[in-house]
Amino acid sequence: SGTGAGRGGGRVTAYALSLLAAAILAVEGAPPGHADGPLQITPAMARDYRQHTGRKADVHSRAGSVQVLAWYVRHYCHGATVWEAAARWNGGPDGDTQARRGSRRIADYADRVEALFWDRAKRELREMELAMR
Repeated sequence: SGTGAGRGGGRVTAYALSLLAAAILAVEGAPPGHADGPLQITPAMARDYRQHTGRKADVHSRAGSVQVLAWYVRHYCHGATVWEAAARWNGGPDGDTQARRGSRRIADYADRVEALFWDRAKRELREMELAMR
């Protein structure tokens, strides 16, 4: 764990979005701060989403929150690793840069999301392997 620099694989794709959403949901289980809904969408994120898509997001519902996350990942995280995407979700479009430059809060958040993402991915792969036997 740490900066996420130089990690192989782990690119955030449409396939991985459900794992990323689940990991962020687990980390965001903490009491809400200045954000809304299950994925703790900030007013700036909601405004950005509305400006780019022309739609208002239902940030208080899980489905609406995941819709914003999916847009955010496509818009700001193309080619990013899971760690980078988590850092950007938490710290804004340059969150991964902030984390690498010393923001422990963002780096710790990205580390927790990444660990949960890979734990879930490994668990699902083991379940698929058992089902194929």
